[in-house]
Amino acid sequence: METSLLINEIINKYFKEDFYKASLVADNLKQIMEEAKERYKLKEIYLTPVLGDIVKKGFLKHFSSPPKTSKALGNALWKFSNGKISKEELYKTAKHSISGSLSTNTRNAYQCWVLLALLNLIECKLIDWCYKKYLNELPEKSRNISLKSKRGNKAIFPNFIMEVSGKFFSVFYEGPGAVGWGRKEYEKIFTLLIKEYGYNSPRPDIMIYSGKVDNIYDVNEKPFPIRKNPFMSIECKEKADWYKNKKKGKKEIDIVKEYKEIYSPKNYFVVSLEETPEDICKELETLDIICINNVGFDKNKLIKIASQLLA
Repeated sequence: METSLLINEIINKYFKEDFYKASLVADNLKQIMEEAKERYKLKEIYLTPVLGDIVKKGFLKHFSSPPKTSKALGNALWKFSNGKISKEELYKTAKHSISGSLSTNTRNAYQCWVLLALLNLIECKLIDWCYKKYLNELPEKSRNISLKSKRGNKAIFPNFIMEVSGKFFSVFYEGPGAVGWGRKEYEKIFTLLIKEYGYNSPRPDIMIYSGKVDNIYDVNEKPFPIRKNPFMSIECKEKADWYKNKKKGKKEIDIVKEYKEIYSPKNYFVVSLEETPEDICKELETLDIICINNVGFDKNKLIKIASQLLA
């Protein structure tokens, strides 16, 4: 059986609803990327290789020719096509691989959609943090922004910097992740921090700092060496029951509260693709965490966030 037909059969059997939702998010991300490219005269908006492949080809083609990150599925498809495993064994591997990929990439795609939708709501000039120049001053081929986490040795770089009505903001997408410490003994200490504090729990999806900030790594900050007090943090939730989910033994609603306490952002928003119950929103808003609820793909529902940048 042709690989794409086989994958389609597996999706229809186990993941029909999730696949439809994931494809809808990816399609809307592709659309908002085109809007942002037109608005800011960008040559390209770079995504992670996997998400970029999905946006370009669609989930079905992505699964039909798995990238290196889906080795298990690729190997299973090859073994099945060569008669080395049964369809049931293929299904078992595919169910796990496809489920994980749909979940991860739907989440990442919606985070990117929120950031670009916000960018499309405001009038600003974009600055390349590396060249220290406005994008419109660079050669056309260099007018790019990247929505990948940007890290180096003892450094976490911004994805881009915005000038909004004469004020500067530095944007970090999934920024506060593990830093390259350069020495093994430091990496061991960092591993202990992760174990003690759950540092590899979900970080704030989007962090925006006032001013031109080249690096949010700061060895003096505790408990993690990440600069605190951003102007804004944004958490993006693509599932209606996100607050019930657990990661590293903690409910996501508690993780949201924890990162409010750790990072102390001036403005903290939770953007939900679907409807979050009113009582959950009220619980968060008692802690000054503002819920932007049931956004779907209506960028105008993010005006409350945009207004903070425009104030």
